[in-house]
Amino acid sequence: MWQAIRVKVDYTKMHGAGNDFVVIDDRSKTFAVEDMAGIQAMCNRETGIGSDGLILLQSSGCAAFRMRFFNPDGTEVSMCGNGARCIARFAADLGLVESRFEIETAAGVLEAHLDGDRVCLRLGRWQEATLDVWIMDKYHLDMIDTGVRHTVMWLHDLDELMVMDLDAFGALIRHHSFFSPEGTNVSVAAVDEQGEVHLRTYERGVEGETLACGTGALAAARLAVVRGFCSFPVEVRCRSEEKLMVDDAEGCMVLSGRAVKMEEGVWSGGDRF
Repeated sequence: MWQAIRVKVDYTKMHGAGNDFVVIDDRSKTFAVEDMAGIQAMCNRETGIGSDGLILLQSSGCAAFRMRFFNPDGTEVSMCGNGARCIARFAADLGLVESRFEIETAAGVLEAHLDGDRVCLRLGRWQEATLDVWIMDKYHLDMIDTGVRHTVMWLHDLDELMVMDLDAFGALIRHHSFFSPEGTNVSVAAVDEQGEVHLRTYERGVEGETLACGTGALAAARLAVVRGFCSFPVEVRCRSEEKLMVDDAEGCMVLSGRAVKMEEGVWSGGDRF
């Protein structure tokens, strides 16, 4: 009779502004990326390590390293802003990079700059925003792609933002036929008197609200500037209460904030050591 063999994997858990990830050094390319059930088990918050996603660091022919990002449901996506900031810090901890370097992603090559526990990314160019989209003749939304698609609904004040049932609203918009087949990330946002954007995001692939979202912060900041609510640089306050800074550099997206190591361990199927 065949007996299952559990492969042990060293991992590091990190977070960027509260957005947490399992990060693995996969330069050997031995991680089973096709094992969606395995990724789901690893990201499960009740029985696994628990995270908003899995990030693999692999070798690159055009940058310091390559990042691959997987949602908790096992699907691979092209970009994660906070994930990219975390893997930048991870690579520095491994001694692979110094203070300035490039990261290969499926969305393009990013420029990274480390300054203490803060990581600044210069990403691709801003895409055109789509404003005033009405869904179900009820919800007034703006859209923009910041590496992945984001949809934002602006609310009148912070009280309305905090009481919003985002899991219900996010699921409704994320699965609406207008955004099929791939769906969309869904954010609700409000701007305070100082021009700071307060943001909550329902992430596709997580299928729920996260404490922060880097590409969501980029989207909300850009849309706020387009609508004239504020100007760059824009401070974005996440659900975690941490802030991300979004700026424009010659037409390119810039995202900066803290990236922190939380723990290290070994994963073996359903076990942690």
